[in-house]
Amino acid sequence: MHMKSHINYKIDLLKTANLSVPGGGNVSEDAVPILLSPKYRINRLAFNLSPQKLDKNNELCFQIKYDRESLVKFDILKGDIGFPEISFINSENEVYRLKRGNFKDFLNRNELKEWQTVKIPLSVLIFHVDLKENVLSELGFFEAPIVKIVFDFLSSSEEIRLELSDVAIKESESTKVSLDDLFKIERVAATKNFENYLSERDSISFSIVKSDIAKFLYPGLFKLKILGNNAIQSLEVNEKKEFFSLPLQRFGENVFAIEGVNGEHNFLSSLKICRALPKEFSLSKFIGFSDEFRVEKCYEIGSGLFRIVVNLRSVLKDSGEFRFPSGQDPFRILNRSDIDYWISLKGIPSWLSKREGQYDSYRYGPKDFEEYKNLLMWLFQKAKENNVKVVELWNEANVIHEWNDTFDVLAKMCEVSREARDEVFPTCKIASPSSTSWDFEYFEKLKSHNIFDFVDYFALHAYTYQPEEIHQQFARLKDFLELIGKKELKAAITEIGFRTPAFSEKEQAQYLFAYSIMAYAHEFIDSIFWFRIENPRYESLSSYDQNSSGGYALIGSEGKYVRSSFAAFRFLNKLLCNQPIFKIEELDSMTMVELVSDETSYYIVIKANDNPLERLGKYIYYDCFGNEISFEQARTEKVLIMKGI
Repeated sequence: MHMKSHINYKIDLLKTANLSVPGGGNVSEDAVPILLSPKYRINRLAFNLSPQKLDKNNELCFQIKYDRESLVKFDILKGDIGFPEISFINSENEVYRLKRGNFKDFLNRNELKEWQTVKIPLSVLIFHVDLKENVLSELGFFEAPIVKIVFDFLSSSEEIRLELSDVAIKESESTKVSLDDLFKIERVAATKNFENYLSERDSISFSIVKSDIAKFLYPGLFKLKILGNNAIQSLEVNEKKEFFSLPLQRFGENVFAIEGVNGEHNFLSSLKICRALPKEFSLSKFIGFSDEFRVEKCYEIGSGLFRIVVNLRSVLKDSGEFRFPSGQDPFRILNRSDIDYWISLKGIPSWLSKREGQYDSYRYGPKDFEEYKNLLMWLFQKAKENNVKVVELWNEANVIHEWNDTFDVLAKMCEVSREARDEVFPTCKIASPSSTSWDFEYFEKLKSHNIFDFVDYFALHAYTYQPEEIHQQFARLKDFLELIGKKELKAAITEIGFRTPAFSEKEQAQYLFAYSIMAYAHEFIDSIFWFRIENPRYESLSSYDQNSSGGYALIGSEGKYVRSSFAAFRFLNKLLCNQPIFKIEELDSMTMVELVSDETSYYIVIKANDNPLERLGKYIYYDCFGNEISFEQARTEKVLIMKGI
């Protein structure tokens, strides 16, 4: 049974709203049974309200549970089946929303068939840009009263049943504050390329001083208590800089709770430190990073493989010469000779597009293929001058917001690109237009249009919300490559990532580790690129941005955090840096990859489910960060590393 909680209700929506319910189920004061019919692509649950004044400090709360037989799925290609986009409509008919793809960030994807509580701060809502009739008012959205709240569920080919209960608007209960708002914390003896919250040692030291905001809002003394890793520290902070040290007991995430008192004000916060193994002498040339810039960070992490997306949309032509606008040449960052560079192309300049002058001209092919060839010859010349090894011919061409022309045109562009490469930079390799995910329907279209005849690599992005299907994904990819019948053609996973908070930070690290090991253990895969190194845009640790891709990043903007995936990469590179011989074995409920190097054998176990592991023999056990763990701890790890005794 779900737990009822009417504390701090501002509006009990089940009692006060007029409801329109998909499936016409009987609505009680406590629950709404919902039936999503396959007859309609969208099934709408609507709460029609008398005008209600809300603000950003409120939150929408409810409990949700899906029927055990209902086939719901987070799907990158077709949309999140069975899940809602939530929109608020005010009296001016202005619509703000939580996008369907972001809904998963507010619930536990592993407990969909059990009652769970969802809390969505109204501060995360954004203007609904996809509604053509939606007009942004001059006033703030919450200046006008709210008259309607709708849940637009995406249906499936089969019926989906779920329930909502305790649907309400509440005052926010958040009492946590960001340390960044109150204090300036700096790592002692920090270096230019080393992150503030990262250490390769078993301890880390910081200086701390009150921020200008804290001095203004909370004058006087702050008494802090820092707890974690079996240690308690007390600290008093005022105008003068103070110092403290923290023990780091494990590789990966070390979390410290911070309790603060300033007069009558009490604060709760936390501090996360990532401890990682030291960088290996050899840079990884198998696991790389895809990012906007951050080449120096790529080197510091320990990779010698870096990919950027080059947008040709901005290319200008003056007096017969091509150029990027001043200060916008993406090749300027490719400044290390010890790193191999991949670039991925996207976007056609408007002046060259068949839809010249239209808002979406960049998503279509050229009106003049001879001129497109000239553009590509200029590009390959720049690639030659900047140590580029591979050019990917289009980034994520399987989605219409990146490519909306025909596959015949895409094939012709690939053919012309190869001609330009052969004339200017014949040693450079070419990769096929990539996908957003494991999109085999798209791959079939590339094959049927002979696009693989023009390329050296088969590029794909391996984003997925079904990492438990890792074994089937790689098996299907192997079968598809055999179907192409081009023996020298290798695949390259040119982007992969697992976004937090849809995945926990530990899951993010485990799945990046697992997919990288699986890629290494399949000879038909040349390389894999993690997305991304660092979030380049400002992010607040105490708020949520629907449009941010920061959930993929190893490092926060301005170094505000270092996720444990950083430590996973370091341990992974330690295992792979000497290019060990591998053997892969598929067992009943897991895959085991053996790595042999310098008479040392490691066995990486990738489980297909959460069932506890049975003892396989005498081994030393490690988690994916490099911590030695007991067998009892090892049994429940999704990814387990074993070293033979």
